[in-house]
Amino acid sequence: MNQAMSSAVHAEMEQLFGSDDAIGMRVHLDGHHDLMTMAEFEEFKKQNPDFAGKGDWNVLMPDGSSSVVCTNYAKHIKKTLAQRNVEVVGFMCSDNQDCTFTRMDLAEGHDFALVDGRYLVDPWMRLVCGYDNVPMVYDLLEPGEAKEAQHMYGARDRWVRVC
Repeated sequence: MNQAMSSAVHAEMEQLFGSDDAIGMRVHLDGHHDLMTMAEFEEFKKQNPDFAGKGDWNVLMPDGSSSVVCTNYAKHIKKTLAQRNVEVVGFMCSDNQDCTFTRMDLAEGHDFALVDGRYLVDPWMRLVCGYDNVPMVYDLLEPGEAKEAQHMYGARDRWVRVC
């Protein structure tokens, strides 16, 4: 696959998984049955300025699972890209201590999607942790991106298949 195709895959992954809206996140407010889109929730907060101090709410993945769990993002990618070879892979930080993710001390472990055995796709770092400067997609066959991915996620032989 050439550089143009790699760029196209990066763009496709950004379009499908680069934002809460792209993923199709919904907000559940305690005491309400209907789910809101993220835009509807933002409007609700504007109309209810005291909500943040008293309201209980959860952002949910399209399948209803929690939007704060990294594994759920990887599973969503696998389901969305069902026609492609997608594995959910990850590591326990105790088994992968030399990578940046472990040193960031964000969780006990981390899961992400491996698309076509080539692209590491991880929207969780951006959408949950707010790291806009961390790439969401790494082409593991492109030397510079592979080096960045190894720095952040550790050596590929430290990753295990989750599902």
